[in-house]
Amino acid sequence: MARDNLLELAIFGVFTGTALLVRGYRKFRVRRKIEDLPTSKIGLAAQGLVEFQGKARAYGDRVFQSMDGLPALYSRITIEQYRSGKNSRWEVRWQYDLGERFLIEDGTGVAHVMVKGAELHLQRETRLWNLLDSARQQAFLSASAGKISSPSSMSLGEWRITEEKVTLDEDLLVIGNFRTRRSEPEVVIRSPHHHEPERKMKSSGGLMRDPVHPLVLADGTQQEVLARVNHGVWTMIGGAAALSVGVLCAILKIWGKD
Repeated sequence: MARDNLLELAIFGVFTGTALLVRGYRKFRVRRKIEDLPTSKIGLAAQGLVEFQGKARAYGDRVFQSMDGLPALYSRITIEQYRSGKNSRWEVRWQYDLGERFLIEDGTGVAHVMVKGAELHLQRETRLWNLLDSARQQAFLSASAGKISSPSSMSLGEWRITEEKVTLDEDLLVIGNFRTRRSEPEVVIRSPHHHEPERKMKSSGGLMRDPVHPLVLADGTQQEVLARVNHGVWTMIGGAAALSVGVLCAILKIWGKD
């Protein structure tokens, strides 16, 4: 085996293995939390670490359009540019969040979800920038509210956008630190298509991230989320194997063996 190939395998193994280990551990940790923590009813929940399952509702009029045209309450956007050459790759240029707060309702009550710093387990959608029509591109740039530092540069080269989003009225699973407040104001619950009359509900409190308990946000029912994170152990095993190969190739490279 050529020494250059050893170096490439070492780099690939170390980076790929580390990424798989981190991804697998996150999935495994979320699975354990879901299995160990009983689902709480929002209207009856006490303060502390809780798991809520319910529907995503808008906080006031804080609704915007996602990349695929759906009414969204929160999005994490990652914009990458393709760098060609010997080590061709997609390079992250900008990453930002749209939306800061929305509501979750489960029939017994409603709670605020403060999304800042959340660990996301949302399904991703990736699209090439040049495949979006001009109207959608302009709407996307407007929604970014200046977070893209040089939008004119996106007219050159190859770009792609990945969006992780929470859409209006979808099923959600949220795990985090719940805080109740005595003077919580009423909130207005609106139907996504205005088929139902507005409802006013007393908020039970809010979920947010803290140093001990990160806020975990996943789309889908509990069963659907468990099915997505159930292979975390196998992902970690694959990551450990790739990392071991990378370290072995690095050792052989250092020792000068082919």
